[in-house]
Amino acid sequence: MPEDEERRTPTVVVLAAEHGGAYLWNHTSGARPDDDYVVDPAHLGVSPDLIGCLTAWNGAFEEHAARWGWEPPPLDRRADDEAEWTAWRREGLHLAYALQHELDALGHVVEVRYREDGVDRAVADRRGP
Repeated sequence: MPEDEERRTPTVVVLAAEHGGAYLWNHTSGARPDDDYVVDPAHLGVSPDLIGCLTAWNGAFEEHAARWGWEPPPLDRRADDEAEWTAWRREGLHLAYALQHELDALGHVVEVRYREDGVDRAVADRRGP
């Protein structure tokens, strides 16, 4: 493929669960109309193990949300549901850190953000060693 048609590496990606199997989104400022909006982590060189974990995490979201018809759970199930949801969100943040570490190790200059409660937060400034 000619150089001007090559897939450009995004500079900002957001990890955000969604139905339909997508979970990594291109939020690069000034992205071109032909840039991919849904990012395939394999195209960035992300390891199959991490891709598997990200896919499972997104699948858990789909299962959780579909369980209650994409509505809040019934009152008598909210305590159990909240514990499960909190653990899932914590796992997502952990995966966002792992993604940032892998992209850094691959030499990509990509900012990973994690969407929680509708807010995208960069993980690079908040991660551990």
